[in-house]
Amino acid sequence: MEYDVVIVGTGLAGLTTGLLLTEKGYRVLMIEAKPFVGGRTASWDEEGMLVESGFHRVIGYYKHLPSILKKAGINLNKIVAWEDVMDFRSPR
Repeated sequence: MEYDVVIVGTGLAGLTTGLLLTEKGYRVLMIEAKPFVGGRTASWDEEGMLVESGFHRVIGYYKHLPSILKKAGINLNKIVAWEDVMDFRSPR
């Protein structure tokens, strides 16, 4: 099969780019070195225990993430509270 675009890495940026390009009709090949997708925001089963890696850290930083997840058919509304404002505090 021939592809219009090759995306290396399936973190948030790679997955989002792949989603948007396929919606526009491009044939996309995604390449990932790890045995799972998601990059720093992945989750996987390790000996029966679900391991979350990073999603909790980035979920509030990207204001377009809810609409991207919705496009991908992922609904987190029952488990995630979205905030419009982020509060950063320094100990100084």
